[in-house]
Amino acid sequence: MGAHKGRKLDYQRCPLCDAFKSKRITSLAKHFEEEHKKSAQEVWNDLNGGAIKCKCGCGLNTKWNGWGKGYSEMIAGHNGKIYVVCTPEDAAKIAAKRSAALMGKEGWSKDLTKENDSRVAERAQKTSRGRRKAINEGKIKIWNSGLTRHSDERVAEAANNLKEKFANGDLVPWAKGLTKETDGRIERMSHKVSLSLQRKELRDRLDSMKRLNVDEVKSRIESSGDFEVIDGLQNYTNRSSKVIVVKCKTCNEVISGSVNSLWRGKCFHCSPGGSRAQEDIARWIESIGVKIIRNDRRTITGNELDIFCPQRRVAIEYNGLYWHSHINKSSAYHNNKSKLARQLGINLLHIFEDEWRDRQDVVKSIILDALGLNIVSSVARFEELSKESARNFFAKNHIDSGSHNSIVSFGAINELNEIVAAVNLKKITHLSKSDYVEISRFCASTVAVLSLQDKKTLLTRACQWAKSNNFNHVQYTTDARLNYLDSNLFLELGFIQKKITPIVWWWTDMTNRFNRFKYKADSERGLTEAQVAESAGVVKIWGCENSVFVLNL
Repeated sequence: MGAHKGRKLDYQRCPLCDAFKSKRITSLAKHFEEEHKKSAQEVWNDLNGGAIKCKCGCGLNTKWNGWGKGYSEMIAGHNGKIYVVCTPEDAAKIAAKRSAALMGKEGWSKDLTKENDSRVAERAQKTSRGRRKAINEGKIKIWNSGLTRHSDERVAEAANNLKEKFANGDLVPWAKGLTKETDGRIERMSHKVSLSLQRKELRDRLDSMKRLNVDEVKSRIESSGDFEVIDGLQNYTNRSSKVIVVKCKTCNEVISGSVNSLWRGKCFHCSPGGSRAQEDIARWIESIGVKIIRNDRRTITGNELDIFCPQRRVAIEYNGLYWHSHINKSSAYHNNKSKLARQLGINLLHIFEDEWRDRQDVVKSIILDALGLNIVSSVARFEELSKESARNFFAKNHIDSGSHNSIVSFGAINELNEIVAAVNLKKITHLSKSDYVEISRFCASTVAVLSLQDKKTLLTRACQWAKSNNFNHVQYTTDARLNYLDSNLFLELGFIQKKITPIVWWWTDMTNRFNRFKYKADSERGLTEAQVAESAGVVKIWGCENSVFVLNL
């Protein structure tokens, strides 16, 4: 495209080779791709120290606007925080400029609401659907999601300001003094609550919270086999009352607690905190000679680490599927805790309930690897694996046991002719570019790990195959919730960090996790994704952001 009338364009010169120049930014971008195997955005990032963070302080990358403009200064919608990111003088100038631009103008929707105007109602519905979809897909991130006044100064300041305004009478609850008989909004809210209580799963959950009779209390607490109820049943009134006295069959300690705390079989003397499975992990780590701290709340202010190995700078979070699902934890909860841990140099592993239950050998291997205690295996040779051999190896040794549809796999073989590590490649079907392959599985056996050099050799072998078969890019996505240190290995091999993914998630029925594509919107039945999930009895459970690395061959 030529210049606009009356506008003169300067030559754009390639900053990498200085041998190319053009008045067309598109030509320059094409030059980057063909000669340097990089996108214009990647080149810009290399020259300017990475993407631009939003000036509001949320820590997110701003929008890329092309080579000519670079990145935006702020994320759309965050520019309302002018008093946070600007000096008082500059903020006042911006506010005055905005006010002057709107002076004397009247919006078309003034005094209209969705109750009295169909256009406003339709627009509200579209906005609601669009924002909900964008939030679920990770395209929109609420800046304070997962943050509390204990972990973030901005949230604490906002909470204090709000508290003072209510105390001074500057703010009054909007529904104060209103009833469903006098206000239509209250009536609609009441109707929604009534409909919610008609849902079977919610009724069942509320029913499960009702008061038990004393025989049920005794039976439930003693069902674990760890406790014997010796007193307090006559004082029982509800599940939260700490009046039940029991004797631990393991340590003979006599303790008191509520039905809610005792029926899981957790002795506060034997197991100071956490679930039974969490305690199993803690005891296993202690059995291999590693000192741990249970339920540590000192290392990360305002956050608890289930199991912390201070000498190894490794922490383990045990994530029960119900208590860590979207019902009880925000989408950013696990990711924020991982970020805080990384800032302190701690490798935080998130272990889900179904992983410890069903793939315990793999989980133990991952923990041993993080602790630096796994046996380093000797490698005799590297070779291409048959599809059956690769499938069997990954099914036994990889944390994700599902199908991976690889086009080729390579393994590290020891002197006993056993596969001790493997990597595979598959085509990326969701990209229009056909010259990309992805490393979808990469792991060692559950009884050993590879040396750093052998890991590099195995990965290099796979990348060489990709190049010889006319692929120009190899992509790998880290699993940050299990080991963010993988990033260092791929950077040393020449991979570049392409992007940070939205926070990954799964569906869960509180017993197992399922791929996020298992329950999708059903257009034939006119059901949204949320409605399909609700009918299947599943909810979301969240992981962490991952990094996508690409090697240009």
